[in-house]
Amino acid sequence: LVQERAPIVQEEVSHLADARRSGAMSLSRLENRLKHLDAAVVVPSFVNDRLIGFLALGNKRAGTMYSEDDLNMLQTLANQAALAIQNAEFYQELQTKTAELIHTARLTSMGKMASGIAHQMRNRFGCLMGEANLAQALLQQLHSPATTPQKQQEAMHLIAAKLASICEEGEKGVQIVKHLLEFSKPAMDRALVS
Repeated sequence: LVQERAPIVQEEVSHLADARRSGAMSLSRLENRLKHLDAAVVVPSFVNDRLIGFLALGNKRAGTMYSEDDLNMLQTLANQAALAIQNAEFYQELQTKTAELIHTARLTSMGKMASGIAHQMRNRFGCLMGEANLAQALLQQLHSPATTPQKQQEAMHLIAAKLASICEEGEKGVQIVKHLLEFSKPAMDRALVS
């Protein structure tokens, strides 16, 4: 099929094998394969120089040989089938590439989202740590014998403010996690349908 790029007719192969006993070895192998397929004619399907497939047809119901018109029509059909197969291959390749692009875009989006969340959480923890460290320093100042009652009163107000700030930053962190969990849950939108 690749060499001749033309239909192979079983009766023609049989006549050629009988006529040429010197080259009958490869022709008899071909004849045996056609018999094994129960094929009276095999028509190649080419796209450019690539053999995509072939049509293997049995004997005609009428019992007659395939005519030149039959072979031309079958060759046209085989060529159309080859184009359809090639289009299907392109479509499958396109679907694969599209799926890969979507997957890459999702991973990129998830990476950006994770980066944003990490930034927000780092800010919250940084604020919590800073306020807690200041509150500890103020507590140490309270226990110092050199601290006047007025300074102690100021330190107590500052400690209260720091504790309020810690609570506020903790609540912001809780809200970030809550929004993240809401985002990750599948949407349960309900709507009337016909």
